Amino acid sequence: MKLNNYEQKIQELNKKKNREEQNLQCEQYIEICNEVLVLETDIPVLQTEIETEQSEYLTNYFSTINILFQSLGSRDFTLSRNIEHRGNKDVYSLNISFKNQPINNNLLHAVFSESDRRALALSIFLAKIKLKPADEKLKTIIVLDDPATSFDDNRISNTINHLKSELSQISQLFIFTHYKELVKRFYEIINSTEYSIMLYQIRKNATTSFIDDIDKDSFVLPEHYKVFKEINDFILLNSDDINVRNKFRVFWEYHLKTIFAKQIADNNIDSSTPNNMINGLFDNNIISEEVKSELHRHRESFNPEHHIFTTTNIEDVRNYILVVFNYTEL
Repeated sequence: MKLNNYEQKIQELNKKKNREEQNLQCEQYIEICNEVLVLETDIPVLQTEIETEQSEYLTNYFSTINILFQSLGSRDFTLSRNIEHRGNKDVYSLNISFKNQPINNNLLHAVFSESDRRALALSIFLAKIKLKPADEKLKTIIVLDDPATSFDDNRISNTINHLKSELSQISQLFIFTHYKELVKRFYEIINSTEYSIMLYQIRKNATTSFIDDIDKDSFVLPEHYKVFKEINDFILLNSDDINVRNKFRVFWEYHLKTIFAKQIADNNIDSSTPNNMINGLFDNNIISEEVKSELHRHRESFNPEHHIFTTTNIEDVRNYILVVFNYTEL
């Protein structure tokens, strides 16, 4: 009998011991259960907030793509967001309309030009950049590979303007291109004194390829002015390249057409040859007999048999070009 009582007491004591030992675990369990109850209440609220934020972002994202796409020259197209519910996931895609007529995605290749396709890809890329948080933008490096291939002048200018609007907010911008017009427009639109712009070219020699600095004027300046610079450097003794004489006749003829462009147009003067142009200017009382004779004298001096085209004396060529320059007020 006593043995049974002792065993019962031992069992009761073990229960008390287990309660003491497991009390912390029970408290933790109760705490976890309470947290679960809270989370079960918060999760739907948080999920709604996330879906709302996501919806706002996607609305801005697709709206920005549409604005960019139209601003890059594809004005007849309208983009909108399409949502497909696949299981427990929503899949987003673009709906595209042309002059308010929906386009089947399978027919886009027949409606989109090469420029439209590139403009859409660029719009999607730029939209992601524009919607980045400010602190992320400051760490962003943009790399573009020939972004304006197949673009006309208007698309090129608009592309550069969009890039310009981001320059002060990002870390760096790299553009790889073989298209000189893009480089030219870039310098014309973006002030190189406000931003540090560096221009490099990949060159090749007999053994390897290498990166070399480039004078931006070789890209930015019009061809006519580049030739003028070569000739003027020759006159100013900054160059001894006697071969400028071979470019001088074309330059001189073009310059005459520029000087008298309005008179030639107003009087319908034949400017197909220097001879016809000079005679036409005289016949319409735009230049005097003296000027006519002097211009013809210069024109004839460009003939291959003339001394200026056979001499190897640099100073003779330099002095002759200077005389023509001064006479035609170049």
